[in-house]
Amino acid sequence: MLIAISTLLTLLPFATAQTSTKCNPTMQSCPADPAFGQTTTTFDFQTSGYEAWTVLGSGDQISQDSNGLHFTITAAGQAPTLVSNGNLLSTIVAKV
Repeated sequence: MLIAISTLLTLLPFATAQTSTKCNPTMQSCPADPAFGQTTTTFDFQTSGYEAWTVLGSGDQISQDSNGLHFTITAAGQAPTLVSNGNLLSTIVAKV
């Protein structure tokens, strides 16, 4: 029984992390989600900015150089995050 409870408590954050949305279509009519609209969309974080992304948290924790983006975490609870401004569907994410 203790193992079952321990397993449940370990997996619970993963289950709850997948259940959030900006609009619940079972409760109301939701607007269409924007997509990037191209067949192929490329983001080269080594040479260009990240205008197609929204920074969550403190923007000064994200820096950029010729190696790409760097996310700096200096204390507990920090989580510099990028969220795309459009949906990425059927995606292949690769470092080139």
